[in-house]
Amino acid sequence: MFLRRLTTALVEKVLTFKPKSWLVVDNGAFAVFRGLPIMFRQPAPTAMTTSATVTSAAMLSGLITANQGAAGAATYTLPTGIVFEAAAKAILGRNMAIDDSFEFTIVNISTVAAEDVTVAGASQMTAVGNMTIASNAAVGDQAWGTFRVRKTAAETFSFYRVG
Repeated sequence: MFLRRLTTALVEKVLTFKPKSWLVVDNGAFAVFRGLPIMFRQPAPTAMTTSATVTSAAMLSGLITANQGAAGAATYTLPTGIVFEAAAKAILGRNMAIDDSFEFTIVNISTVAAEDVTVAGASQMTAVGNMTIASNAAVGDQAWGTFRVRKTAAETFSFYRVG
């Protein structure tokens, strides 16, 4: 508790935030945003079509589009926990700690009613929630799914539909 108070006091003394200012610490420790929109780098989405395994890089890029084009549903299977952990370490340059998490979104841009997408987990990847993303055939369809991937143990992850 003392260390936390001391750290807070030092941060308050050293850092002065002016209106419309922001601070980002690269190691992910904390960020303060005041008055500005939160911005981050977003590479071009990974485009997927028929049933396939989603790559770790596509998941970590944060955005995937689906457009099956085969007049039928598709299944996108996440990589195994072992494969994902190794790829994440290579991409991030460090191991993910237990309870580290990130989000990615799949947007179904197909306008054919039969072209829904189901997201499935391979071994060591446990799905929680509704894993079907409707096509974009009707105005009321929720044609996207946002998933939070959380490391639960070594080479083991759960992914939750959160949006």
